[in-house]
Amino acid sequence: HVSKTAVITPDNGRALPGHELLNIVKKYCPDCFDAGTIINGVEWAKKEAGEDDVVIIFGSLSFHDQIGGYNGALS
Repeated sequence: HVSKTAVITPDNGRALPGHELLNIVKKYCPDCFDAGTIINGVEWAKKEAGEDDVVIIFGSLSFHDQIGGYNGALS
């Protein structure tokens, strides 16, 4: 069960803009928003996640480079 979702607009001209993805995701998870960037999404997830919650980050492999250079702890 997904209770909250953040979407982003990847740094890729071919990517679906976050606001368009948001309209699709809202059909399945009403509690969602456009975080803008992957780092904003990760920061939001860290604040929202409880001790027993799971944060799932998925999408393009290009996210790996952005998260790999992230200086904040993910756990």
